[in-house]
Amino acid sequence: MKCITALTLALFLSFNLFAQEVKTSLLDKGTQQVGFSYADMSSDDAFGAQVYLRYGYFVLHKLQVGVDVNSGARDFNIFYASGGPYIKYHIKRSWFSPYATVSTDFGICDYTDQRAQYWMTGKLAWQKYFMGAGVGFYGVNDHWGFETAIGYQYEQYQRNDDGRPESNFDKWTNPIRWRITYAF
Repeated sequence: MKCITALTLALFLSFNLFAQEVKTSLLDKGTQQVGFSYADMSSDDAFGAQVYLRYGYFVLHKLQVGVDVNSGARDFNIFYASGGPYIKYHIKRSWFSPYATVSTDFGICDYTDQRAQYWMTGKLAWQKYFMGAGVGFYGVNDHWGFETAIGYQYEQYQRNDDGRPESNFDKWTNPIRWRITYAF
């Protein structure tokens, strides 16, 4: 009897040793994801670039919360930075995953533009609110993916020169966003 029990136990353990590991989705609870994108902010008369970084954590299957951090620079001593939280919900857990997202972004800009036609110096503050939909392609391999989203973004800016508001203006935009992601 002991021999049969030992043989059964050995057989059971051997199947477990060679069993294939159950692969979890990149969108499962506990997964972390970092994202990166780059935007060329150059124009006919100025060079500029902006880098977008994102960190998110799946608090539930398909539901991610996180933070965006953005920073950029343009010619003529214009530097800006912003950041804010976001929420993203994936419709399904697969290599091709549509999602809905909302985010907010608070930023500051310090500028000195000495071109004759634009001469100005000061600070600019803004708030941006984004609501959109996108799709993630997570079939590249076990960790890498690509995301793109389109939606509506409400922007509110306040210019400050010498510490006092100069003007306030609001606008709606329709940005297209893309991002390379890495999950771990």
